[in-house]
Amino acid sequence: MNVLENTLDVIRKNTANIHVENIRNVLIIYEEKTFYIGDTCILFDNLRYVRTFFHKAKVELNFLNKKNMRYYHALLANNPNFDSIRDDDWADIDFSKYDLLICVTYKEQALLEFLHDTYQDLLTKDQFRLAICSFSEGILVPLKNITYVFPEYQPLRDYTLASSATTPCELYLTTEENEWANTWLASQGVGEEDDLYIMFDSASERHKLLDIRVYFDLLGWLLEQPNVKVLIFDEKDIGKSAFYLEWLGEEKMNNIIISKKLGFREDLTLIGSKYTKVVLGPCTGLMHCASSIFNNLLINGLAIDNIPLLVTYTGQYIGENNNINVWWGNAPLVNCLLLKEIDQRKQIVLLRDLTAEERNVKDSLPCSEYTFEMLVDFLSARLPVSL
Repeated sequence: MNVLENTLDVIRKNTANIHVENIRNVLIIYEEKTFYIGDTCILFDNLRYVRTFFHKAKVELNFLNKKNMRYYHALLANNPNFDSIRDDDWADIDFSKYDLLICVTYKEQALLEFLHDTYQDLLTKDQFRLAICSFSEGILVPLKNITYVFPEYQPLRDYTLASSATTPCELYLTTEENEWANTWLASQGVGEEDDLYIMFDSASERHKLLDIRVYFDLLGWLLEQPNVKVLIFDEKDIGKSAFYLEWLGEEKMNNIIISKKLGFREDLTLIGSKYTKVVLGPCTGLMHCASSIFNNLLINGLAIDNIPLLVTYTGQYIGENNNINVWWGNAPLVNCLLLKEIDQRKQIVLLRDLTAEERNVKDSLPCSEYTFEMLVDFLSARLPVSL
């Protein structure tokens, strides 16, 4: 057995001998190579179960991908399940002060080598007490030639899977943030009599979107309704104002609000405004954020009648472990649409109306097959009463 194997054997023994009551300090290190808002929103919510499982522990998060810190901070702001959020290099972390290290990283082998070299004195004296468990394989996008060396801790994994299957995701807005959002929207011309509709017009992959003509026909129809303002996000200021003007014309643009150059956290805060009555978009990150925001607001006392109409349209899911139920099976406030061919006719069906068996059948049509008429038929019966 080589020296690294000796160190890994010590870590495995420490992990096998975990006593929940004795875990007081937990560090989670997280690194991904491809960032997706929706995946990260769900992941961060699942990490909350570290706190409830190790109920006496302080839980800290450390990120290795520094360029995405603005997104991490936006998604984790006000989250009560973590005691600190930072992006320290390994050399700046005193791993010896922690009882448990949870790894979500492609660099487990490099981390093992670092710990072996850094804590050789403690290892030699049989005083290295750190337990380490890996969540890397279950969370990270698979890459070739990657080896995960640290053991899993099955009790925590089982607890997380069971808890996350029944508890909806949450994002945490403060009262001050809600007040800021309401004030900002009022400054953009949203009045007390207005209903704010939020339209998400982008996704990580083009096939998740409606045909562009269907999208703008639907948007034009919504803008014809009384007292409606529509919010579009343009965080990077790529010129959506001119693009929408070309499609809609000046009259309809009077009721379009485009959020330009606001931070990601500010855009999330706008979603949770008191004016928001409809949120509509593809299966994308911001839609997961909207679901999580209103799950939390509902838990904290927002009346169910004040929850906006949340609608996501979905298409085809590719991959063995990738299906609609994975993404929307535990989003109770969201009207999740699938397009299916039933009796030789294309029809919109709701995920919540399907049996457990039907949810796993991959027979949905692509998003490009939705028509304006289908979407209007669905929305007409569900839009706010004022329409």
